[in-house]
Amino acid sequence: MTQTNRIDHLNGTLEPRTKRQRKAKAEGTSTRPVLSVTRTRKPVTVWLGCGIPVLSLSLSHQGGELLAAEHYGLGVGSLILCGVVLCLSLSHLAAAIEDITHSAQWQAWMLAIAVDAALVCAELVRVAGQGGLLQWGMMGALTATSAALNVWAFFRSHR
Repeated sequence: MTQTNRIDHLNGTLEPRTKRQRKAKAEGTSTRPVLSVTRTRKPVTVWLGCGIPVLSLSLSHQGGELLAAEHYGLGVGSLILCGVVLCLSLSHLAAAIEDITHSAQWQAWMLAIAVDAALVCAELVRVAGQGGLLQWGMMGALTATSAALNVWAFFRSHR
């Protein structure tokens, strides 16, 4: 195919080449692939599940830094947003823990609170200048755990 034919075809001046394309044109439908919700559901679910603990970690870091710099209003605001994200995350973590461990509901909730609260505490200790290798390890492990549990809960919920 020459360059001119390619350009003409893109402009819609040539007839469609395949039988399927001719049939779609006659019916007034498109043969272009449509982005499917089912194709994008898994990557978006994983991205959101991983993003929630990273967002809470970022907000707790930002809040701690702002409080340390004596910007109390902004620091408290960031920590309030962090609390909102954690409240959202807790139900997902508890559901995943209960599903995986077959523990009682109250036990799953207590462990979910411990995971999220320990993540925020480790970050605030680090921001205060008291953290070391232990806090970095805790933050990495807890962020990964929270992300995995969020993704588990998201995939288990079928609506």
